[in-house]
Amino acid sequence: MDSKVLSIVVPSYNTSGFLDKNIRTLLDKRILKELEVLIVDDGSTDDTAEKAKRYEELYPDTVHVISKENGGHGSAINVGIERAQGVYFKVVDGDDWVDTQNLCQLIRDLEGQDSDLVINPYNKVCSGSSKVKKITLASDYGKGTLFDTVCSDYPQLEIHSITIKTDLLRDHGIRVRERCFYEDSEYDLFPTPFINTVTVLDYPVYQYLVGQTGQSISAFNALKNHRMHFQVIQDCIGFYENWKGKISENKRIYMRNVIFKLIRTQYNIYLRNGPREGSYEKMVEFSEDLKSRYPLYHQEVSRKYGYIRLLQSKRKPVFHICSFSVRIYKKIFHGSG
Repeated sequence: MDSKVLSIVVPSYNTSGFLDKNIRTLLDKRILKELEVLIVDDGSTDDTAEKAKRYEELYPDTVHVISKENGGHGSAINVGIERAQGVYFKVVDGDDWVDTQNLCQLIRDLEGQDSDLVINPYNKVCSGSSKVKKITLASDYGKGTLFDTVCSDYPQLEIHSITIKTDLLRDHGIRVRERCFYEDSEYDLFPTPFINTVTVLDYPVYQYLVGQTGQSISAFNALKNHRMHFQVIQDCIGFYENWKGKISENKRIYMRNVIFKLIRTQYNIYLRNGPREGSYEKMVEFSEDLKSRYPLYHQEVSRKYGYIRLLQSKRKPVFHICSFSVRIYKKIFHGSG
């Protein structure tokens, strides 16, 4: 195989209805020699694997199918890290897609620099409508900027915006939790101690489809899987505690802020489901567990977010007032409950 500039891993579980759109946006003739596409069929029960293999037959030098037992989104990422041949590594989920023209530009830009991390804006595309929201990032940095000097500008770098050196992931044993939702937060955070340089680009590549009823980020599914989200928080806290004495102050600030944001999200899971039976009780259980296991994080998140301090008082009327406010905010600013 010729040396590849970029490996795109496509985690795919029962994504047959989306896969054609996904793969066709990747396979531009201008970049076939520089691109590797790894479609990881995660034990699908539909014809995802068969459809993927047809692309492998048509583009044998670019597309490769990996079929495996179901292990969750994280297991597909882990397999991708093990198998990728490209200098750089990117994840594009099977039900999402890319802007083809901008992907071509990204590969040209990857060829011309050597940063550990490359960041792009991305688009959120609302399912069933033409609504698109561009998630922009600070971009007034030169090529190969020290990550230490810019990480404080980002509340959290997300999987949709990052392209990272494959060797950095592999050499430092970066792996994420399997059989678990929300593990993409680990993929976002775990490389931090090892990133030296970053290049920030100003055009969106990833097109992230939101608003599907089955998504793990929906209010109902997030409540159903709230213990998984807490497990990811614990993984991130454990990782940070292990590395905090070996990294710069700016990276410590960045990693703590990511963890605080995850904890805030956990509280918001309960608030978004406020009227549902058990939401308040689950919130109290989580808050007490957080306080018992990680008292400093419990205390710091209450200082950072005033409404969480109110929730930690464990007064049910306060919970319902905060819940109503959060759901109204979501409807006004995000168009959903």
